[in-house]
This record gives sequence, structure tokens and C-alpha cells, in this order.
Amino acid sequence: MYSIFQAITRGLRSALHFPTLLPLWISTFILGWLQSWPIWSAGEQLIQRPFLGQLASGGTDMLVDLFLKNDSLSMQAPIWLALQIPILIIQHIMYAICAGGMLSVYLANGEFASKSRRFALPFIGLDILLTILLVIIISLGAAGVVIAKSNVWIIPALVMIILLGIIGEYARAIAVVRDRRNPFVIFGQALSFCIHHFAGVALLAIISSIMFVLVLFGYSLIPSIAGLPWLALVLQQMVIFVIVWIKALRLAWAGQYVQATVSSQTFSPQ
Repeated sequence: MYSIFQAITRGLRSALHFPTLLPLWISTFILGWLQSWPIWSAGEQLIQRPFLGQLASGGTDMLVDLFLKNDSLSMQAPIWLALQIPILIIQHIMYAICAGGMLSVYLANGEFASKSRRFALPFIGLDILLTILLVIIISLGAAGVVIAKSNVWIIPALVMIILLGIIGEYARAIAVVRDRRNPFVIFGQALSFCIHHFAGVALLAIISSIMFVLVLFGYSLIPSIAGLPWLALVLQQMVIFVIVWIKALRLAWAGQYVQATVSSQTFSPQ
């Protein structure tokens, strides 16, 4: 219990190091604009819609109606869809590059630039491994739906996808704390850590998920600002920055929890 409390308090303090968020936020900002270019061409009134926050969180369903109801956008839809895969890949690469440096700063374990370089390739390899597992999970879920003719298989698939993301966070944390660079090794150790510390891992994941939902819910309550589209954009970018910070906080909590657990085991009486 002390380890989880220590992880929460130290993680909150360390994640307030905002300069480490700038590379990730800037890349998210640029890629968000690239993703939303059909909306910009649809007219200024659409700028007031909260699309950037949804895009930052991975949601694109709100664009479907827009494409279907706008002939010029429907012609651009294939190009927009073709851009999503490279943009998604770039987002993951940027996170893989930044995560090692962010964790090292949060854990006072080194400088941002040097540690980002050290763990960039291992974390890209980890993302490839996670992507392969993600495809397998989605394929099994889809097969279950087709064979059983029931959508119930979607639920375990979603649970496994969420767990896979959590394991990925702890794999990065273990890599930095234990200075391991083999993607298969850190994934296996993260899986073992999450199993043996399931209560603490689940608690941190639930807290961060509640924070994320509250931010999106609060933003959805903000009324559109007629005639002030740029002020709406500022608010949207503030929300995106908070979302990026919550993502960094999850990483900081994972790192602090692993480090606190390792320290308690090291100094525990034999």
C-alpha cells in the first residue's frame, strides 16, 4: 500500500515537468491539424465543434456524417483515410522516442535527450510487438463474432486491448528502471509485474481513466463560441494538452510504481 501511495504522490510531482511534454504535444498538434483538414475546408462554423479533442483521443466517428453530407468532402475521404495509417504510425513513433526521456526525467534517472535516444529503438520494437498482439486480439474477436454470431466477443477483446495498453506502459517503465532494452524481455517482465501487482496497477489505471473522462465531459459542456473560432481553438488545444499530460501522468505513475516496488524489495529484511 505504501508503494502505491508513493507512486501516486511522486508521479503527480514528476509529471508537472511540463518541458518534457512539449515534443509530444507539438507533434500531436501538427498531426491533429493534418487529420482535421477536411473540416477546415468545410467552413469556419465547423471549427467550433470539439473535433480536435476527439481526434486527440483517437475518435474519428464524428467525421462520418460530415463526409456523407458534404459532396466535396466525400471526394476527399479516400485521401483522408489513406493518411490515417501513416499519421497513426508517426504518433506512435513520437511517443516511443519521447517516452524513455520522459520516464528518465520523472525518475531522476538521466537527461531527456540522451535517454530518449537510448530507448527509442527498443520502444519502437515494443510498439511493433504490441501492434502484432493487437491485430491478433482483434482478429480473434472478429472471428468469435462471425462464428458465434454474437457481439459478446467484442467485450473480452476490448478488455484485452485495454490490458495490452497498460502492459505497454509498464514495459516502458521497467525498461528505464531496470535499464533493459530487449522488447520481449520488458514485455514479459511487465506482464509479470501487472499480474503480481494487479490491485495497484488497476487502481492507477482507473484513476487516470476517470481523469480522462472528466476532462472530455467538462469540455463537452463548454458552449460553442460564436464569432470567436480562434478562441475555441485555444480551448481545444488546452484540452489536448491536458490529455497529453494525463498520458504522461500514466507513464509517470507506472515508472514510480515500478521503482517504488523495486526499492521496497531491495531494502526489505531477508
